[in-house]
Amino acid sequence: ATAAITTDGTAAITEIGGALIGLAGVAVVFKWAKGAIFG
Repeated sequence: ATAAITTDGTAAITEIGGALIGLAGVAVVFKWAKGAIFG
């Protein structure tokens, strides 16, 4: 049971981390595009 909880927790952290990295990437690209168009 404990091992399953640990595995689920790690999967959740990995998923959240991946989502945050993805959002950061989108933000960087958006900022760059905005600068290229309006800069």
